[in-house]
Amino acid sequence: MADPIETEIDQAISSSDVNRVRELFGQHPDYIHRRWNDYLPWLDLAVSQKNPQIVKTLLECGCDVNQSKGKSDFETPLFSALCEDDPAMVKLLLEHGADPNRHKTVITAIVGMNEHSLELVKLLEEHGADLHAVYMNEITNEPMNALSAAIDWGKDDVAEYLRSKGAVLPTVEKLGNNSAGDDSVPDQTNLLADEVKAYFKENFGPVNPLALVEIVPTTWPPISIHVIPASEERKHITLFTTGMSDEPMTVPEPGGEDDRWMLDYRWAEIYIQLPADWDLSNLGDPKWRWPIDWLRSTAAYPHANETWLGGPVTIIANGDPPEPLSPNTNFTSLLLLADKWFTSRDGRTVQLYRMAPIYTEERELEISQGIDELLRRFDSSNINFVVDLDRPNVGKR
Repeated sequence: MADPIETEIDQAISSSDVNRVRELFGQHPDYIHRRWNDYLPWLDLAVSQKNPQIVKTLLECGCDVNQSKGKSDFETPLFSALCEDDPAMVKLLLEHGADPNRHKTVITAIVGMNEHSLELVKLLEEHGADLHAVYMNEITNEPMNALSAAIDWGKDDVAEYLRSKGAVLPTVEKLGNNSAGDDSVPDQTNLLADEVKAYFKENFGPVNPLALVEIVPTTWPPISIHVIPASEERKHITLFTTGMSDEPMTVPEPGGEDDRWMLDYRWAEIYIQLPADWDLSNLGDPKWRWPIDWLRSTAAYPHANETWLGGPVTIIANGDPPEPLSPNTNFTSLLLLADKWFTSRDGRTVQLYRMAPIYTEERELEISQGIDELLRRFDSSNINFVVDLDRPNVGKR
């Protein structure tokens, strides 16, 4: 149940009621450093609404300009303002003490579709950002910096400016001289990702060395998506996540021995199989990108909401009533079926959920008659779980 004081503060911020915000924090000063739903800092809420007046008020009340979301150590209000491509908000936060060297701050200003990258980089520099900091790229395990990010993202104006400031492409040797501090080099200790990749390599095929990841993660834990390409033996592509199992999901507390099975569903990853001709080189087009989006959002959801995937079978609907997952399909929901698992070296059970798109009628069939009937109809219609946009709808039979 939501805290009533938190709800009042949220409503006051959302309605830009400056006087009410001051009044509430005056009455409840211990709430100044809390987070909405124990996740979102009050400043971050105001930044997302692009409301400088309420941001100034929150800062005057004592809100921490460098407070981060949830368990993240880098998703601060400044990070959000950079992702929002909002120079005015970035300037305001920097003027009030936002740390310009927190994690990959300059790179955050560059990557993605930001139209004001050069302006953002200059603002960060004016407030002490290190334009030459070198980081380890989690994807390639090679060094990266602001200049390499600008080149990779085609930001020619930013690259030219950085070169004018003496920037050069990074080398491994420069990692030891990183002035941005130890927290700028990601922790390379990965609890289960290597074991997950090893399982898929052994049971599905060679894993592409480059993963489909967000250079600036928007989820915590960050979710990577790996590709097993089609081959002569395998006529389909397999995509699977890592990162979801970095932390356990929040399963219900077992009420007795009969409920202890739930504990085996604390760690999980998700995979989906696509036709061999699925165009992974054209992920700017929603008709090809939707499996990536749904893998990432589904893997992130349990941690963001302190919940779990509900056991061996879960169905996720795209809205209520469900709408198509993408413009080129009539699938509206996703079936998650924990059909594979392995035991990690330290004894944890890792569930591997197969993701399969289904129609609204199939979702209704599962709700009314159960998963066994849905799977029986799949089997009798010779439907496998490789995505087929033209497959028949067994829920209509």
